[in-house]
Amino acid sequence: MDWIEFEHLDPDVLVIMPCGYGLNAAAADADCHREQLERIAPRAIGEGRAFIVDGSSYFNRSGPRVVDGIEILTELLHPGRLGRAVSKAAAKWP
Repeated sequence: MDWIEFEHLDPDVLVIMPCGYGLNAAAADADCHREQLERIAPRAIGEGRAFIVDGSSYFNRSGPRVVDGIEILTELLHPGRLGRAVSKAAAKWP
């Protein structure tokens, strides 16, 4: 899909999880695409609800960590719901 197809979505929350990227590589990739991401998700970014996650370990392949991935998303989408801090596999962006 082209970036233009995502414009005007303005989601409540932005979760960036490039396929095969760990947390540091995902952050670098998000930084490279900052202009496009700011255009498609200004509200989420402006309100501090933009996150990067370790997609390689928790989201991009099936396996026993699928439950961990669901818990990470729960922490990001519903803070405090699980009664713990956000996982080290996720971070606020930018």
